[in-house]
Formats: sequence, structure tokens, C-alpha cells
Amino acid sequence: DTSIIDSLGDQELTKRELDKLLYSGPLRSEQFVAFDNKQLAVSIVVEQEVKKQRLGEDSTGCVVWPSAHSMCAHLCVHPELVRGKRVVELGAGTGLVGLVCGALGASEVVLTDLSQGVELLQKNVALNSAALGETPIKVEELRWGKEAAEKVMPSGCDVVIGCEVIYQHDDETAQALVEAMSFLIREDGICLMAYEFRDGLMQDAVFFDCANEVFEVSGESL
Repeated sequence: DTSIIDSLGDQELTKRELDKLLYSGPLRSEQFVAFDNKQLAVSIVVEQEVKKQRLGEDSTGCVVWPSAHSMCAHLCVHPELVRGKRVVELGAGTGLVGLVCGALGASEVVLTDLSQGVELLQKNVALNSAALGETPIKVEELRWGKEAAEKVMPSGCDVVIGCEVIYQHDDETAQALVEAMSFLIREDGICLMAYEFRDGLMQDAVFFDCANEVFEVSGESL
């Protein structure tokens, strides 16, 4: 069913453009980005804020980053990671990954971001209602930390997902991210964090040091 993508007219992304997304940067010129996979009954389409700058805050969450596309592809190969699970996406941005989780059969998905990202997430949830079926999808504001995470999902979840949320944070922010992850994840749960190696790796090491103190960490190339 390509009706959603077709309705976007010249915004439709070809396979070549999606491949380009995998190996380069965001497609900033596109208002809409589509993710399609044989595991999905309907393509997931998300809107990007290509012309909008979020005043006073980081605007990197306005677009789909390559690691989000890679994470979606990984989840489609391993849908058991999210099927029937409660999923929270941190720093969800456009919400693409969390929406794919919903389409793959997650029992519940909560998309979280800072206050200025909530409106875009709500729009993209509405845009993909046909693809999500009966999976409940919520959008919540979340500034990282244990107390903030407890307010959003006091009972925790089975899967925490984050794509491109680790980038040159100060020590306090890195610690708050780990605290949120640690509170949210329940026993036998898993955190899936997609990270692209860039300049500033030494500064990002603060997060990995904090995470290693709390979690058993392993890496996998996507």
C-alpha cells in the first residue's frame, strides 16, 4: 500500500534516495521521509521541519538522521526485539524509529523529546495512524533524569531506544541520560542506542563511562 507516499507527490523518496540517507547525512531538502520494509504492511512516513529553526534550542531533532534509518532496518530484521514490548524512545525527533516499533507490533510506544519537539511528534503519529493499528502511541515531554523519567512512565518499559542522542553532552546531561535509561528499563529489558562515530568522541566517552557503570554494554555495527 503506497497510498500515503503517493499522496505526497514529488516528496516521495526513491530507493536511491533512501540508500543515500543510509550513507550520508539527513535529507534536509525533503519535507517528508518514508521508510519502507517488507516487514511493514504500510510505509512509515514522517514530516521533517526543513524550514523551521527552534529558537533557543538544538534543532537537530527536526530531521531524520542516518542512524535512525539504520536502526529501523535493524528492527525489521529483528522484530522480536520490540514485538509485544513496551517501548520508550528518548530524543525521538521525528519519531520514525518509535513509529516503526509500533508498526512491528510493540504493545505500547512512548515517544519523548523536549517541549519544542512535541508538536512534530504528534503530527507524525497522526500521519501514520493507519500503519500503527491497535498499538497505543503516546507523546510525552521528557528532559532527561530519573525524576523526569518516573513522571513519564512510572512503571518503566521493556525497551529503551535512542538514535543520535549521544553527541558532545556535558557531564551533567550525559549522567541525566543514563539515569533516565536506568530508571525506565525493567528487569530483563534492553536499551538500544544508535551512535555514529564523529569528531568529539572523547567528549562522548563521558556517556559511555556512565553507561558502563550501570549496564552490561556491547556494540554491533548496523
